[in-house]
Amino acid sequence: MERDILKARKCLDEFLDKWPPERVTNMSLDEYVSVEDHDTFCYWVERRTRPLGSIHGNTSEKFGVFRRADPEERKGKFLHDDVYSWRKVKGANLTSADQAFRKIHQELLLVIEAATNGEFEKIDYHGMLIAYAIPEESCPQSCFSQEEIECLESQIEQLEGKTEKLKNPYTSSDLKRYIWAIARLGGWKGYLSERKPGITTFWMGLQKFTAVMQGWILFRNVSTR
Repeated sequence: MERDILKARKCLDEFLDKWPPERVTNMSLDEYVSVEDHDTFCYWVERRTRPLGSIHGNTSEKFGVFRRADPEERKGKFLHDDVYSWRKVKGANLTSADQAFRKIHQELLLVIEAATNGEFEKIDYHGMLIAYAIPEESCPQSCFSQEEIECLESQIEQLEGKTEKLKNPYTSSDLKRYIWAIARLGGWKGYLSERKPGITTFWMGLQKFTAVMQGWILFRNVSTR
């Protein structure tokens, strides 16, 4: 255990030495993501910080904007220029890779600011917003513990409505299933056709979930005696 902690600390120090907040603040698109460049921000986060946690898997699509290894390969669900591809974001008119990167960069700086101030709950909110906006599955354990997932599963049946439109449409392997539950706890009506839940809804949902979780643990402990 102590060896793992020392390894993680060394990894963190190396990352912060390479990517201090000042550099991230002034980071360019080419520094953020590229092809065959092992010093970009995304390469460090995905490949070189594994002792701290892993986001390895899937493709570079998860970075929001990415440089194509094959410039001629253009998938239909993305927007493209001659070099980069980026996600379509509902409500955002992202007509260039630079615009897509600026939006991602802004979110990243907000996360860094929250971490610097010790406001870690804000990081959860931003993570939920991002995970809920992307079509690919995200690992539930990236945001919730196994115990929290079990508690949320117990709540989902109560939070679902009687019609198919009000059923949770996501599988247990997708983080969005549990974000949906948090949003419902925060007052979101659950219709996918409606505006997606925002930070205020997630904040309210997490506050309520904290209370629900405490009651769930108490009931479980009493019932297993």
